[in-house]
Amino acid sequence: MQEILEFWMKEYGRAKSGSTSKRAFYELTKGVINEFKGIYIHPDLVHFVAEWCSVKYAFYVKDIMDSIDKKVHEKLDEEELEDTVENAKPLFEQEVRKMHEKQLEHE
Repeated sequence: MQEILEFWMKEYGRAKSGSTSKRAFYELTKGVINEFKGIYIHPDLVHFVAEWCSVKYAFYVKDIMDSIDKKVHEKLDEEELEDTVENAKPLFEQEVRKMHEKQLEHE
């Protein structure tokens, strides 16, 4: 987890021009009701913390990614496209959109 935090701070935590730097953690203690007081983590890091906390979640994400990868490679083969990032990226994004839409239908 330490390595993830260090990488995030180096790559994403720096201030961009005209903005303040991102913080990995922040604490809410003033001006909020007790239910919401506590230490929060930056949204970029939630997934990594969840995987660190739950092996079940980590494997669930692995299964989702494997499913998307399989569908992308099936389409690459079907369309006789070379397996490159340039060819795979739009197919990957299309599969993620489909999965997201399917999820919204079930909510």
